[in-house]
Amino acid sequence: MTDDPPDSDDGRDDLDRLARAARAVAASNTDVDPDIVEDAIRYAREEAETGRTRCRILLADVAGSAVAGPDPEDPDPNPGPNSVDAERRAVAYARLRQHVERRRSRESDVDGLFE
Repeated sequence: MTDDPPDSDDGRDDLDRLARAARAVAASNTDVDPDIVEDAIRYAREEAETGRTRCRILLADVAGSAVAGPDPEDPDPNPGPNSVDAERRAVAYARLRQHVERRRSRESDVDGLFE
């Protein structure tokens, strides 16, 4: 018997929270495609097994304050649609979308090899 504590999450809890936040952003923002977010979550889970973090980082950028919570230094915790937060999210989402589309394309190319 070992004295090591059980390894209960391996970062999965954080990824689950991130996935919920990213899904909430997609549900409340018509500029964010939920299918892109779902594929990004799947890719982030796959990457976690290899130690890579690109999708996780891009998802966190898209989820933004939904993950981090409100900034105590921000005088307006509910920024409007023209806020810097919205601009950052749009840029992050564009990068996430490009990454997901490239991964989808690679998957499609590989699937085509075995048909």
